[in-house]
Amino acid sequence: MKIFVLLFCCALAFVVEAQKNVNPVVETRNGAVKGSILKTRLGKDIYSFRGVRYADAPTGRNRFKQSTPAKPHTGIFDATQEGPSCPQFVDDSRVMAEDCLRLNVYTNKLPKPNGELQDVIVFLHPGAFYSFSGTYDFGPENILDSNIVLVTLNYRLGSLGWMSTGDERAPGNGGLKDQVLALRWIKDNIENFGGNPGSVTLIGCSAGSWSIALHMLSPMSAGLFHRAIMISGAPTAQKLLPNDQKNLAIKQAELLNCPTGNEDQMFDCLYEKPIEEFVKSRPGFAEFYGDPVLVWSPVIEQSHCQNNNGEAFLTGQPIDLIRERKGYFVPTIIGVNRDEFAYVITIASQQSAMGNNSIYDDFNSRWEDIAPISFAYERNTARSREISRELKSFYLNNQPLGPNHSEGLGQLYADSLIIFQTHRQERLLTAYSPAPVYNYLYDFEGCATFGAWSNGTHYGVAHHDELLIIFRVTGFPALCNNDVKTLNRLSGIITNFAKSGVPIPPNNPEFSNVHWQPNTVENPKYLKIADELSIEDGIIYSARMDKWEELFPLPPIAKSKKGK
Repeated sequence: MKIFVLLFCCALAFVVEAQKNVNPVVETRNGAVKGSILKTRLGKDIYSFRGVRYADAPTGRNRFKQSTPAKPHTGIFDATQEGPSCPQFVDDSRVMAEDCLRLNVYTNKLPKPNGELQDVIVFLHPGAFYSFSGTYDFGPENILDSNIVLVTLNYRLGSLGWMSTGDERAPGNGGLKDQVLALRWIKDNIENFGGNPGSVTLIGCSAGSWSIALHMLSPMSAGLFHRAIMISGAPTAQKLLPNDQKNLAIKQAELLNCPTGNEDQMFDCLYEKPIEEFVKSRPGFAEFYGDPVLVWSPVIEQSHCQNNNGEAFLTGQPIDLIRERKGYFVPTIIGVNRDEFAYVITIASQQSAMGNNSIYDDFNSRWEDIAPISFAYERNTARSREISRELKSFYLNNQPLGPNHSEGLGQLYADSLIIFQTHRQERLLTAYSPAPVYNYLYDFEGCATFGAWSNGTHYGVAHHDELLIIFRVTGFPALCNNDVKTLNRLSGIITNFAKSGVPIPPNNPEFSNVHWQPNTVENPKYLKIADELSIEDGIIYSARMDKWEELFPLPPIAKSKKGK
């Protein structure tokens, strides 16, 4: 009898272990998908469904138009491996294809009958609308030790996702419309993965944060998400969004040896070009070394651009729509990193150390021509030249740039490309959104960074650095012991905010000394996330932001259309 019991227990243990290793299968509206099991940082199971198609990418003569929902598939879709990344200029061996409109679903708990659904976090990746991926670059191993459902997704990049000529052939905002289809897919299917479609939080960095800001203003996105975490970026910058980007379409055509004198012939040529040629042409858009950082951007769509099947994503300037309260506002966390893009000065300094002063020399001799390219404001006008002189005086004290005088240039890159636009977005939302807004400054130096000198020494707290804590990022080492406390704090903030709209978890000793309240116009405060947490009074980098507000005051509200 004892032997029988022992054999039975061993067999039962074997069955249980085998069941844990069986590929999980989940039904979606488009058919069944088969996933795999990964492990979190602490060893918990992650039920992973990767490369799931949420939309069919338009190709051929529809290449630059709105994507369409994915068609149902027969059989069981194999979601055990990564899908292709959207085409982009990278120096690795990743698989890329136009058929890249895929998403990944990660959960540590599959649904049970009458079981509690988990909050959903949707990550919109950074990359200036021309790089990175939700498929390869940002893994779930760190954040999935918390009880959430995580979705990461791809959207079209570069000319393939953002070309806009102001007509039906390329109405613009293709990448944003891809994201909308992903959010609609999540609304329709996430419950089958144990996620709550009524509790969806968007979290995005840089271009992903821009995207979130615009989803709050688009009728296409209304009701598809319920909270937002905006990391380092917003479309409320010193430069208004364009109505089209015909100049970039022509530039793309020239780089691909397509005719530009006749638009019909130009598009006929662009439709036929393989994606590899689009990818290889990316460096041709640079005007001053790697600048401008932001080439393509969202556009204000015109009603006549839309064909019978198209939808307009954005029909007014963000600064106007917010001030007119014509949005779908949700509780929001928004903030920046201490140094953001300041680390780009390491390139010039390191080249100078090798005897190449060309970057410094070009800046010094052609400042008024180069500054608008690098720092993203209007060009070749009397006003742009005046702005360039004001910035040189404020940040560089009118001194020539050199290896011993470049810190101000780093601050200028940080403020112009990230900090001012995010500051303005926070101030506008705080003033006009009926939902609470929480502001933060990320000041934690982790063991890894996106911004370092060639010898590995960190240059402050760089753009994207918090992503190295929240996610397992391709190409970077795993967390070190010093990072774990900050991971626990960020995970606590993200998951509690996703659950309740309030960022600080109750009765958690990690937050015992902070009382983070929604921001106000009259009495601004922010959470400083460093080795320790603290609530600070005032505006982040207030003197620098005052200068930008002086140079780029809010214009009068333009007439805009309200989304329904």
